[in-house]
Amino acid sequence: RKMAAISLAQYGTGALVTATLHPLGYAKVLIQAGYEPLEPKLSVSLFGKESLLYPNVLQYISHIKTVDGFTGLYRGVVPRVLSGTIGNIVQHNVADKLKRFVAEYQPENRGEPGEEEDELLSFMKTFCHDTVQETISRCCGIVVSHPLHVVTVRCMLQFVGRE
Repeated sequence: RKMAAISLAQYGTGALVTATLHPLGYAKVLIQAGYEPLEPKLSVSLFGKESLLYPNVLQYISHIKTVDGFTGLYRGVVPRVLSGTIGNIVQHNVADKLKRFVAEYQPENRGEPGEEEDELLSFMKTFCHDTVQETISRCCGIVVSHPLHVVTVRCMLQFVGRE
């Protein structure tokens, strides 16, 4: 019961941080999609050469706020928070199941390592098993949460088409 409360607090904190920082991710997605509503400005480099200065993330956020208002900065935040939370829950549950499965079916090590090579081999086996388990659990979380990620990006890119 106590662990469930701690997990709930962790997921809640993660969701709160994701929601708070959503405008930065929103601007990043618009930049990655090639949306350039703001003109680059002519600038002079440290060596006196003229160059173009492209707008940064904060200028994109300001532009979004000007066009859609404050609430427009949070377009797509709900599917993004759900995607992250569901992905983390799936990853955690799959990791737990894999650890239980491996503990139940993995053959016991017989004898104690007497040499340094045996310790190194034991370490490498443990490292490889842990890495494979973490990779599988993370992949499962990504696969399950990906449809919500697609919905998030589509919501954000509706800003470009003014839909």
